[in-house]
Amino acid sequence: MAVRGVISLWSYENEIVKKAVRELKYHGKQMLARDLAASLYDKVLETIAEDLSYCDPLGTHADIEKYILIPIPMHPARQRSRGYNQAELLAKEIALLGPEFFTCETNILVKNRETESQVSVHDREKRLRNIRGSFSVAHPERTAGKNVILIDDVVTTGATLAEARKTLLTAGAKRVLSITVAH
Repeated sequence: MAVRGVISLWSYENEIVKKAVRELKYHGKQMLARDLAASLYDKVLETIAEDLSYCDPLGTHADIEKYILIPIPMHPARQRSRGYNQAELLAKEIALLGPEFFTCETNILVKNRETESQVSVHDREKRLRNIRGSFSVAHPERTAGKNVILIDDVVTTGATLAEARKTLLTAGAKRVLSITVAH
């Protein structure tokens, strides 16, 4: 099931995708981030081309700035426990592939409250309540009036991405797109 407002590359039902994401996320196979990001890169470029066409129908592309890639952050305690943030690895790899299009910012969106893992919360309403108010923007001046692309590995209900998007827009981001490996 695709989630409204989120662009995903593959279905999580695909066993190869599921295995790759699980290996990256839970088994320390960080090198998979490069392969997944290479696939995501084309989708991200396609998405911003569509976004630019929609926002600039004459195709002048005046005043085009780099898009800011922002990975969905983890609470610091969870990241210390895991040792890395898989969304951050993906965003950094995408930025390396297209430095002329993207900058990657890992310290703007902050997970300021530890929440129950969304994977363990199965009800949509509970997921929304669980994640509500858990993000803040540390440096709003760096996203004010800018185009942002949120990067995450998997979207289920979209609650996390929706909350992150709302937080960034409230802090002044011009537009926020959301792209994931799988849905």
